[in-house]
Amino acid sequence: MSDLLEGRGKFKFGEEIEVEGDFNVNLNIDGVWNKNKNSISGSFDETSMEMTLRHDLPFFPWDFEGVTTEGKKVIGNGLALSKQGESFTQSGININWGFNINEIVIGDYQECEAFEYWIPNFIIGFDEMTKVGERFVRNKTQLSLSYNQETISVELLGVNNFPTEAQEIRKINEDIFTVKIVLRKGNGILSFDEANAVIDSLLDLCSVAYGGRVSWGTVIGSVDDNEVFRVIRNVPFAPLNPSRQLIMVNQPRFLTQFIQTCFPSYIQLTQEYRDTFKKFLAGIQLSSSTLIFPVPYIVLGSVIEDYVSAELEETSSHYVGRADRRRIFPAFKEFLEEHVFPLIEQGDIGDFDESGMKQMWKGLLTRNLRSRITNLLDAFEIPYDPESVRSFVKKRNDAAHGNYVFTSADYHIWSQMVALLEQLIFKKLQYQGPYYDWSVSPPEWRIPTN
Repeated sequence: MSDLLEGRGKFKFGEEIEVEGDFNVNLNIDGVWNKNKNSISGSFDETSMEMTLRHDLPFFPWDFEGVTTEGKKVIGNGLALSKQGESFTQSGININWGFNINEIVIGDYQECEAFEYWIPNFIIGFDEMTKVGERFVRNKTQLSLSYNQETISVELLGVNNFPTEAQEIRKINEDIFTVKIVLRKGNGILSFDEANAVIDSLLDLCSVAYGGRVSWGTVIGSVDDNEVFRVIRNVPFAPLNPSRQLIMVNQPRFLTQFIQTCFPSYIQLTQEYRDTFKKFLAGIQLSSSTLIFPVPYIVLGSVIEDYVSAELEETSSHYVGRADRRRIFPAFKEFLEEHVFPLIEQGDIGDFDESGMKQMWKGLLTRNLRSRITNLLDAFEIPYDPESVRSFVKKRNDAAHGNYVFTSADYHIWSQMVALLEQLIFKKLQYQGPYYDWSVSPPEWRIPTN
C-alpha cells in the first residue's frame, strides 16, 4: 500500500466550519507512527471559503472525511492545525492548510473474520516453534479467551525479525513493531467494537506483566484474507526496556498463564473501574520510569491519594463524609468570618471566597497520606510493616514541602511501597501465580505456595 494518499474530502471543525477541497496524506502505512512524517494537508480554491477562514482558524480538534483517487474512504480524527498559507496559480489564489493527525482510518469499518493488531516495542517470549527458512524459531503463542459467552482465539506472532533480532532491537532503541496479535471468533465474524474490547483488556493485562503501557499502533480488519480497513493511530508506545517487570514475560508460557488467569476477572470489572485501574497502574509505572529522587515519591503519593478516593468509600479518604461536611460547613464559614477575617490583611480576604472556604474545609477533613495508605492496604488484606509506611510518608511529605534530603535508603523505601501496591493489583486481578518481588534487592522470583 502506498504511503501517499490523495483525493478529495471535507475538513470540519465541530458544526462551525466545513470546507471541501483536495487532500494529500503523507503516512507511514506499514511502520510505527512517525510524528515527523504522518500528516494531512488540504488545498482549497479561494472561492470555496469565506474570507474569515483564510486567516483566523481554530487549532484543535478538526475532523476529516474523504475519498482517495482510487475510491478508498479515508477518515481522520483529532487533527491539529500545524500550518496555513496561500499560493498563486494561473486560476487564482490557492489556500493551503496542514494538520497533524491523532488517528486515521483507511477503508470502511465493517465486521471482519480477523483483526490484526500490531504492537510496538513488546519484547516477550513465545510458546511455540515455527519453521522460518531452514530454522525453527519460537515465535508464536496461541490461546483462547471467553468474551460475552463467545470464544475468541488469540494468536501472538513475532514480526520484523523478532524474536531473532531481539537484542539488536533493544540496542538500536527505536520504535518498531515486534508483535502481531490476531483475533478471531470461534464461530462467525467479529465486530470492531468486540475486537477492541478484547484487545484493550488483553493489553491492559500485558501492561501489568510487562512493566510499561502496551498499546497497539495499527489494526487491520480482513475478510477472506483481504484487507477491508486499516486504523493507524498516534499513541504512547511501550518501553523497549521496562524497568520493573512483574511476570517473566521473556520466557515461554508465563505471560500466557497470567493472561488466562486474570482475563475472566478483569472483564467483569466495570469500564469506569478499569479506567481507574489503568490510571493507577500508569501512575505506578510513571514513578518508576525515571528514578530521580524525590520525583518518584511525589508521583506515587499522588497516585495513592487518587486511587483511594476512587476505590474506597469516602470515609477512607476523609474523616467526615461529604454530606456531613456540607451540613456543618456554614458553622465553619461563620467561624472564619468572626474569628479569622479580623486578623488578616484586607487584600487576602479574596482567598476566602465561597469556593476558597469550601476547599479549605475539605482539606482540613482530608485524611493524611499514612491513614489513606493503611486504609487501602487493610481493605485488600495486604500485610505491611507500619514502619515502612511511615518512612515512605515522611519522605514524600519532605519532598512535597521542600525539606527532602536524599539518602542511600530512598530507593528501597520507595520500592517497598510500590511492591505493596503491586500485591494489591494481583489481588484485584485474582492472580496467585509466580511473580517478581521488587521489595527486595535484587528482586526475587516468587512462587506462592498454598
